[in-house]
Amino acid sequence: MTDVAVQSGTTTGIGPSPSAPEAVPGIFAASGLLADGARRLGEARLRTRGGHDLPFSAARWHAPAAREEVEVLAGVRGPVLDLACGPGRLVGHLVKRGVVAVGVDAAPDAVAAAHRRGAPALLGDVWHTLPLEGSWQTVLLFDGNIGIGARPSDLLGRCAQLLAPGGSVLAEVGRPGTASVSTDARIEWCGWRSPWFPWATVAAEDIGAVARAAGFGVLRVQEAGGRSFAHLTPVAELDVLEPDVAESPKERREMLASDVAAA
Repeated sequence: MTDVAVQSGTTTGIGPSPSAPEAVPGIFAASGLLADGARRLGEARLRTRGGHDLPFSAARWHAPAAREEVEVLAGVRGPVLDLACGPGRLVGHLVKRGVVAVGVDAAPDAVAAAHRRGAPALLGDVWHTLPLEGSWQTVLLFDGNIGIGARPSDLLGRCAQLLAPGGSVLAEVGRPGTASVSTDARIEWCGWRSPWFPWATVAAEDIGAVARAAGFGVLRVQEAGGRSFAHLTPVAELDVLEPDVAESPKERREMLASDVAAA
């Protein structure tokens, strides 16, 4: 599969990959990047067949929650489920704040590292049955995890099954002006190369169409620390939702969010 760059405002190419998305978590688990004590993390790259680097920050996984993450997580409601949680930095932060939160990751090293930092985490895979389905108030997809399997709409549809009524998804997306891409990628780190696996990036301008395909609406896209985070909720939960909200300017999205909050 060659790189497919998608122009802002469209979602052509953001769809199923010929590779099985179920294989992706196992590849990350095998990389060793999720293990405690992993070194030279800044050298790890997520690279496409075309030789392009995709957004990727393995060093962030083992650090405390970043300032912008603390800001974005300030209003989340528990219980929170962090999908592909890695070593549990977000869950650890939420638990310290008194928010009920649990992480899920397919890598045993990641789950063990999360436990060592006091973050509840379970060994599991988003594409298989998870505990308390239909009971989570917030599902997190940070660090580009909306691109797992190159099927972001399908992944959001899976999140919808996990949410309680009134629940929401908080997903990190690409900065405004970046391209949405559906491709095969691999991890390259200190001479080690993973097998190719399906991956996608979704730009802030394109999250509306991707979300609508899964039955979600975009409440707002929040900018913090040079990163973008989309607040998504099932359309059925909204009293008012303009169909082109994600393609609107930021100010229009914020006005809509205020209208919904007041409804």
